[in-house]
Amino acid sequence: MSKPFSVVLDEAQANLKRLAGCPGPHDFVDETPEKTFGKRFRCSLCRGEIDGVARYWYMLGRKHERNGAPPAAK
Repeated sequence: MSKPFSVVLDEAQANLKRLAGCPGPHDFVDETPEKTFGKRFRCSLCRGEIDGVARYWYMLGRKHERNGAPPAAK
């Protein structure tokens, strides 16, 4: 049986609050090591959860942060 929309919405909003309130940087741990696609990751600091695509973009942003921002487009 599926959850009512209001419950799903409340869970999603609580997850976003956890992620936004994280002291960071996030430390994402693979919650689904048996999967190749449809992976889920949980931050060990705030317990917020994201999917594999969101983690990819987060990690790319962290890499850019370490390497310095690229020059602005003209």
